[in-house]
Amino acid sequence: MVGNVLLETASTLDNRKLLLLFVVVTAVILIDYEFGLIADFIPDIISSGGGVLLFVSTAVIFAITSLIILAYHRPEDIS
Repeated sequence: MVGNVLLETASTLDNRKLLLLFVVVTAVILIDYEFGLIADFIPDIISSGGGVLLFVSTAVIFAITSLIILAYHRPEDIS
């Protein structure tokens, strides 16, 4: 079921949507990197509910966008 949704989503991607997807992934990577750099200075914030929510949302965004990009580049006919 999830695979079908991802394949349908990937098949509707044009160049503009794919570029937007890569921009979102790049922005999330930069935000994750910046929080990694300053994690020693704000341990209370990172270990709070907001920090855990940020981590989980980052992981979900990475997972979904990675699967969409992989489905986009999946060969149609595997012999």
